[in-house]
Amino acid sequence: MHDHAVDPSYRDYMDRIRSRVCAVCLDSRDDKTCSLTKRTCAIEGHLPRLVAALSLIASPHIEEYEAAIRAEVCPGCAEQDAQGHCSLRSDGDCALQAYLPLVLDAVEEVNATRFVQPPPKT
Repeated sequence: MHDHAVDPSYRDYMDRIRSRVCAVCLDSRDDKTCSLTKRTCAIEGHLPRLVAALSLIASPHIEEYEAAIRAEVCPGCAEQDAQGHCSLRSDGDCALQAYLPLVLDAVEEVNATRFVQPPPKT
């Protein structure tokens, strides 16, 4: 992923995602920089909607998260056509699809630190 300006409220998410996903991403160079030059990584490009969609679900089933991404994120992506077909997703080149379990782990980790409930007062 490139170091584009990330909304400060999403910086923790982006940093955690980069540490998990970029380390194993097929578009990552040996020096861990992103080799995507003709398009923005789908994770980075859709980060606010991605975080929102994943944060609304609490399920042990990855299919529910995949459905949320397809319903909430994919329709706003320029790579998906009016019929819902995405050549990147079909070819396995969409980072949202390929790395969703890692992205989900990163989002849940950040959410756990942000939304920790204080212990009840006694």
